[in-house]
Amino acid sequence: MQIDENMIRTALSQSIENSVKRAPGHEPRRRKFVQSVEIIINIRDLDLNNTANRIDVELALPNEVSHELPRICVFADGDMELEAQNLGLAVINSEELENLARKGKSERRGIAKKYEFFIAREDMMRLVGRSMGRFLGQNGKMPLPQPRGYGIIPPNTRLANTIDIFRRVIRIKLKKPQTMVIQTVIGKEDMSQEHLFENAMSIINYVTGHLPQGANNIRSMFFKTTMGTPVKVQEPTKRRGY
Repeated sequence: MQIDENMIRTALSQSIENSVKRAPGHEPRRRKFVQSVEIIINIRDLDLNNTANRIDVELALPNEVSHELPRICVFADGDMELEAQNLGLAVINSEELENLARKGKSERRGIAKKYEFFIAREDMMRLVGRSMGRFLGQNGKMPLPQPRGYGIIPPNTRLANTIDIFRRVIRIKLKKPQTMVIQTVIGKEDMSQEHLFENAMSIINYVTGHLPQGANNIRSMFFKTTMGTPVKVQEPTKRRGY
């Protein structure tokens, strides 16, 4: 696919315009909630049986994707546990992790689904893996270390200095051969369209930079809001040579 910024801007703008309710004889009305804006990238001609072609990364975008901090759960002990509590974050300490490991699947599955991101103190990752690894893995939420992510941090890290980045973090996953699609939020419909465009281009540039054939591995691209219909990014019209 040929990547054209003007076509990307047009499709993005149209997807937000489509989120407005229109009925004959009535004024256009916006939804009663602020919708998310998503990008959908369909991939082609890529062998995901080759692990080198897979993508599983947390990407910090140029601009926030939500006005609010996402739901975060911290696996921590000691000072980090206290700081997480003071910051109003959910926290699970070592003793609670040990107890979870002895409990049934439903409670652990519920925790994995409840939070959008998980942060773990580095020295607790073995316990996290034993207790919650299966359920976090199934939901694509296992904490990732740098440079792949921001979820595994040293014991002396100040959470207050690192949490805010999660306003800008999205997760890109391309791992299963039967699902050759990347779909992720780029922001909210009430945000600046320039900021949404910058976030979208950050994702597109990352993905094309990590595909063996770059943009040629992209079959198609769409933007959509939560309740809106997808709007396809059109490729530039090819001019005939004379």
